[in-house]
Amino acid sequence: MRKLLGLIGLMGLMGMWPVQSVVPIGPIPSAQAQTSDSADLSLRFDGALFFIDNEFFGHHVAGYTLPGFVLRPHVVWRLSHNAELKGGVHWLHFWGAHSYPAVASYGVLPDYSDTNTLMHVLPWLQAKLHATGWLTLTLGSLDPNDHQLPMPMYNPERLFVADPEQGVEASLHNKWLAMDVWVDWREFIWNRSPRQEKLTVGASGRLRAGGDGWEVYVSLHFVAQHVGGQVLEHMSNIQNNFNAAGGIGASYAFGDVMTADVSCRMMWYHQYGNRAVPFTEGWGLYPELQLYFPTHWHIMASYWSGHRFVPLMGSGLFSNISTMDADRVFNRNDVLTAKVSYELRSKKGNFCLLLDVSAYHFPLEGETEFTVGCSLPFYPTLKLR
Repeated sequence: MRKLLGLIGLMGLMGMWPVQSVVPIGPIPSAQAQTSDSADLSLRFDGALFFIDNEFFGHHVAGYTLPGFVLRPHVVWRLSHNAELKGGVHWLHFWGAHSYPAVASYGVLPDYSDTNTLMHVLPWLQAKLHATGWLTLTLGSLDPNDHQLPMPMYNPERLFVADPEQGVEASLHNKWLAMDVWVDWREFIWNRSPRQEKLTVGASGRLRAGGDGWEVYVSLHFVAQHVGGQVLEHMSNIQNNFNAAGGIGASYAFGDVMTADVSCRMMWYHQYGNRAVPFTEGWGLYPELQLYFPTHWHIMASYWSGHRFVPLMGSGLFSNISTMDADRVFNRNDVLTAKVSYELRSKKGNFCLLLDVSAYHFPLEGETEFTVGCSLPFYPTLKLR
């Protein structure tokens, strides 16, 4: 028992480490997925080892490699049959990194900072209420989640290497509707702060109908990023950027052979306030085909045609502005994507191996980029009481 109390105390000290804020294959499974454990108190070690190599040599995004791990040890206290309180730390580490930029938040790969910290460890605290059989409310640190967003609007690498979203989330799931609404508070500001506050607001949903192995659906997605604040030292221009998408799709299960899903979405970008990019609005078209096999294989093929589009949470590969040179603007950005992935889960379901190979071809530039990665998400549970 003394060792256990010491471990919990160490977790608390790690959460007080003097750092500022910050994952490509598959999410780190959330604690919600492990509902069979009936203990009132348990200790979880959610995390993942990952190695992601992005071989990018074109004009859109510079190549980079992400080797490391993310670990989230936390205590789960089941207050009642429909309420949980979880607390611990979120630790991100890249192999070979000796310091981390001390910035309030960053996405996939942070910019260099003169002020650095030894470790990147954040406090993690969450309250989850299963209000009904179809509605779940989360307050505090949110579980890793792509919010059902299509690939041009969400880079899956964020599930591993981005800071946990922190704010509030409402998830609704029933036979006809799957919907997610959330607020992610990225940067808090004090009174007379020289820096602006930053937050992300989003909503994503799918209205569906079907039976006998088939399903048709209508999907809607919305993401807004706000930079502003009313208690600043000097009033600064407000920046509001928006991504939105709408589309239709259908899926069909061919017995035990495979499930096919085909969809087409129209996406929009809009900017309001201080102009951060040379255009205020744009759009993109995104048809996609996905094949799921019971042998744990997944194949995806898609086409993207973007015009003055900037993804707020997506990869720069789908942007009409180069992340290497902000002055380089592509009048049109066409991307052909092919992806093959394999997933192997353990018999007990507490870890899995994920392998992924993706190719991105830009026909207008005649360039092809590659991503090769593997990851090992794990989420064992230790009963305490």
